[in-house]
Amino acid sequence: MNAIDGTERQEASSEGPPPALLVIILDTNPYAWTILRETITLLDAVANLQIFINAHLAFSHANQVAVIASHTDRAVWLYPTPARTRKNISNGAVPGPDGDTSISNGNAVYNSNKYKPFAQVEEELMASLRSLMSTTDPSSLESTTSTMMAGALSTALCYISKTSEAYNATRSTDPNPSYTYDAPPTADPNDPNSPLTGLQSRIFIFSVSTSLATQYIPLMNGIFAAQRLRVAIDVLSLNPSTSPSAFLQQAADATNGIFYAPPRPNPPNPIALLPTLLSLFVHDQTSRRALYMPTAAATSASSSSSTASTAINFQAACFCHRRTVTIGYVCSICLSIFCEECGVVRDGVCLTCGTRLRLGRYGREPKVVAGRKKKKRGGEGEGGTASGSGTPLATPGLG
Repeated sequence: MNAIDGTERQEASSEGPPPALLVIILDTNPYAWTILRETITLLDAVANLQIFINAHLAFSHANQVAVIASHTDRAVWLYPTPARTRKNISNGAVPGPDGDTSISNGNAVYNSNKYKPFAQVEEELMASLRSLMSTTDPSSLESTTSTMMAGALSTALCYISKTSEAYNATRSTDPNPSYTYDAPPTADPNDPNSPLTGLQSRIFIFSVSTSLATQYIPLMNGIFAAQRLRVAIDVLSLNPSTSPSAFLQQAADATNGIFYAPPRPNPPNPIALLPTLLSLFVHDQTSRRALYMPTAAATSASSSSSTASTAINFQAACFCHRRTVTIGYVCSICLSIFCEECGVVRDGVCLTCGTRLRLGRYGREPKVVAGRKKKKRGGEGEGGTASGSGTPLATPGLG
């Protein structure tokens, strides 16, 4: 037909930014959520997160999402879940509480009046969360009040790496790729302003726990890995303490992410969580290059009197006692940090790499040198006048 009518036709191709992968780390620490019960509950937070997830999936049919629970003693997948965990959902048409009929797809049942990807995420997320809370041993909550944030971050980075490799392999073998948003192969992964390539991934951490000093080493390793992979880490901190986590601030700052800790009213009032999620964290990395997004320093300084350049807390935790220190001792070989009570100060041996360090004259009292006496000016105390005041003396040979 093209040869008959002579009309030039062109194959339609969808051009645009590549799909985005959003990995959400939800802090499910029961101890912290009990303290925040007057401000927000876990069920209310999950309901707002589901709307946030739906908004992310609505931007593009190729967008992906994953949810990981950071519990007190382990990191658990909430979505996507293995096929064996979906067997508790029966097959067939089941009327819902509002009278709507659900449809069956394999082992899962979804509402016929709801968009299928939205319903799939909602059903699996709520079922996994109920299973997690029902299998939590109360005795495990007595031993710790922290959360397994480092394990959840490592799991998220592994999933991002695996998904990115699968996406690149599929795109290289597809003769007609859905997206033709290409970038030069010479893009520098260490340059945040270089063109974005491949699957655009980012991590969103919903944190409610206070101290993470015991996980300093694995957290920093995860931050450096995310920085290398150009994965932005966004943090929404709702911990009940007055000061937000210093390590999560460093994570957002190092990966060009967003850190936001809403002000804590007194008395506590319900927080507007959904407007915060949709206005600050819903944009992907491609969209953020065309927007003025708040940085980790700016959002931290908004509720304090310090400037944006000094708002981020760059404190570290010692490798010996896992305590946050302001002034410590750093090994010159492996860069391990120790506090003043560590054996490296007394024995001169690094507890990490075993290197014997020379501490010099550490711990000795400094020698105090006596100050030099000031010399008296000539004529003072000998009957003469030290200055030009008074009656001048006669000069011999004159007059």
